[in-house]
Amino acid sequence: MRAPLRPRFATHTCPNARLSVPSRTFSSTRATCDKQNFHRKESFRSRLNAALNKTKIKWEPIPIALGIGFLGAFQLYRIQRREKHTEVERQNGDEGAPDSQGRPKKRERIRPSGPWTVQVMSTLPLKALSRVWGRFNEIDIPYYLRVPGFKLYSWIFGVK
Repeated sequence: MRAPLRPRFATHTCPNARLSVPSRTFSSTRATCDKQNFHRKESFRSRLNAALNKTKIKWEPIPIALGIGFLGAFQLYRIQRREKHTEVERQNGDEGAPDSQGRPKKRERIRPSGPWTVQVMSTLPLKALSRVWGRFNEIDIPYYLRVPGFKLYSWIFGVK
């Protein structure tokens, strides 16, 4: 069953009444037309900028418990993802599996490429140098050698 058609405009039962016709505004002057179509002359970017500048922003603080809860959930997600990745890696490639003596397998050595200074720096035994430098810094300078030592240091590095 179809619904009965409604008349488009309201019809009055009174024979002397005028039919109501929808009113449309027509502009007869350029000024009125410009007021109606003002938004069309501005670019989208300028209208967007105006709207953003006129919009009032009210900042609401995030509750501390919500922030801590989010950080905890995110950390839990990262830990689970890392554990899943290492489990899959163990099953597929036996990466890091111990050898016959119980030590992990040696990884492939990465050699940096670049100028000769990079090559030299990459071959230095940095761990051993760090240990030697730490031992050297543990030594107490005798009282009678402190003044000449500081003078030598200032002369070498140009400190006044």
